[in-house]
Amino acid sequence: MTEESVFDRYRADVQRPMRRLFSAYGEPRYGWFALGVVANLFAQFASLVPPVVLGAAVNTLDGGASSPPTSSPTA
Repeated sequence: MTEESVFDRYRADVQRPMRRLFSAYGEPRYGWFALGVVANLFAQFASLVPPVVLGAAVNTLDGGASSPPTSSPTA
């Protein structure tokens, strides 16, 4: 059997270690964390804008047809 170390006893006593670490080290930088999340969401949204603009341009050049033609070519 292995002996119990000081760290094992400390680990057993600590409740919610990730929350404790975030509150100790992350709380002073909460504003930067929130800004980073908002900036990431904005960047994801901005990456979707070019396909929408391109699709609108193609639809305009195509005469606004959004459905495929009803007649099929004959062989």
